[in-house]
Amino acid sequence: APTAFTLPVPAQDGRQPPNNPGHIDQIEENAGGQVLDSVAVQARFLADNPGVEMLEIGGRIERVYGRTFSHGQSPHDSAERFVLNHAQIWGVPAADLVARGPFEDGRHLQPIMFENGQPKFTGVYYTQERDGVEVFRSRLTLLVRNDPNHPLVLASADLRNLGDFQVAADMVGKMNDGLLQVARNRFGATVQIANPRQVIWAGVEGQQAAPRLADECMVIDGANKWLLLSDSATGEWLYDESLICFGGSVSGNAAGVATQGIGAD
Repeated sequence: APTAFTLPVPAQDGRQPPNNPGHIDQIEENAGGQVLDSVAVQARFLADNPGVEMLEIGGRIERVYGRTFSHGQSPHDSAERFVLNHAQIWGVPAADLVARGPFEDGRHLQPIMFENGQPKFTGVYYTQERDGVEVFRSRLTLLVRNDPNHPLVLASADLRNLGDFQVAADMVGKMNDGLLQVARNRFGATVQIANPRQVIWAGVEGQQAAPRLADECMVIDGANKWLLLSDSATGEWLYDESLICFGGSVSGNAAGVATQGIGAD
């Protein structure tokens, strides 16, 4: 039967629970140490946090908001406490969330909304990874108010439930030799590719797909540029989008996805 185990026990990724004497958080696990399914965790979280609401679009939780739902000795501490205890709201183990933001320098703390020269909030940013490989377009943004006890007031997320998917060790860093040919088959014989890297493809925005290791690159043809993803093992085309935007939305095409709903920040 499901039981609740209390911290402090180190997280699987080596995180130590935030030091906050007199405050005990709980993490939902069953007797075998397996984290409960996300629906059960969501229900327990809402029951334990009256006044907190979740915005669900297409079966995915995109926002948690309402009354404050975490506290700590700093913005990072408050955010870490939430991640350690409640990442399974999205079916994501805390170990898969890395404190890294979308900025060029990778910083994960960003002052937000200045008033009288002081920021009212701190944004705390996380990126989802599995076995050291980033999940395509994943993010968790936590908004912490810069008040005593640093209350967490909003969680905005685009995270993917990867289930038991694992990246094969012999595939890490091994990009498909046919990546350039995939690009030329898709966009023409004269294109070139740049900035290749590996990611985990599991869909994008409101679309969901079975997770797989993918090669990502920029495709260049003169002034035209596209983002391209293909399967690292087979070279199968997975997704592309134009990187040239003239005031409208960027259009993309994807293979093997199911549209579950569309939401935007």
